[in-house]
Amino acid sequence: MPLDSHPVRNAVLLMRTYMQDDCFVIERDPPDAAGVRSVVTTLGPFRKGPFLIDGVFIDSHWNSDLKWKVLLPMLEDLLPILRESRVRLADVGSNNGYYLFRLVDWMLGLDPTWAEGDRLCTAFDPVADFEAQFRFLHGLLPHYPLRFERAGWQSLSEHDAFDIVLCMGVLYHHTDPAEMLRTLRSSLRKGGRLILETMVVPSREDGVPYAIVPPGRYAGAKGIWFVPDVHALLALMRRTGWQKVELASVRSAIDEQKRFGDFPSFREMLDENDITRTIEGLPAPQRAFVIAQK
Repeated sequence: MPLDSHPVRNAVLLMRTYMQDDCFVIERDPPDAAGVRSVVTTLGPFRKGPFLIDGVFIDSHWNSDLKWKVLLPMLEDLLPILRESRVRLADVGSNNGYYLFRLVDWMLGLDPTWAEGDRLCTAFDPVADFEAQFRFLHGLLPHYPLRFERAGWQSLSEHDAFDIVLCMGVLYHHTDPAEMLRTLRSSLRKGGRLILETMVVPSREDGVPYAIVPPGRYAGAKGIWFVPDVHALLALMRRTGWQKVELASVRSAIDEQKRFGDFPSFREMLDENDITRTIEGLPAPQRAFVIAQK
């Protein structure tokens, strides 16, 4: 058994989880590869992953382990909060819940009793296919303190007591980023933390904040409304009431999004002669992580 695997016994199965290369592995004893295959074929393409379940490889559009490795040091800084007995955490735009499964798995590696407390992590996403994938994964790991709410960021206006909110890859998809940031803030308890990840464009040499609003597609994608540079992003967060706003990382993420079925890789959406520009001729996006406090 790998040193970082986490065995758990429920009423029926012995299971363990661990990482193998970039794959999140779930193994049950006895395994049911045929059952996994029959369910996975009904769930549509996985955007977040990949997974290896009972020996069945489930590929994904994103290599999500690469982002997890960037996120992990920020979560390590929040361990005192995560260890609280009644911690409440949200992942907004969670997709199939990949990062919450990784977070719980990581916490169980630090403290095998962590899931036994009154802790709860909520995945928010409005897409039914993502909920189905989440419920499939959670059915394999039912002891993980997770729930799914099929709703977008707007529903967070009904909450006010989260300790930590994750919001990754969502802000640029919405027409009113300021209102979204205010709503995320209102969902936290006083002193609660936000970990935000979003697209940014390279800053100007003179340091003047700016943002682009793509006239159509951006890096081949529809529905991209607002891509600031880091100066504009930090300024917007401060103007919407956030405190202790800190830029945690900026990366190219060029290899995180690979060709997958009909989905192109991110690299294919860049100018083949100049990877600092998109195929539309706009500045190519980077991805920034920001940490802030209510």
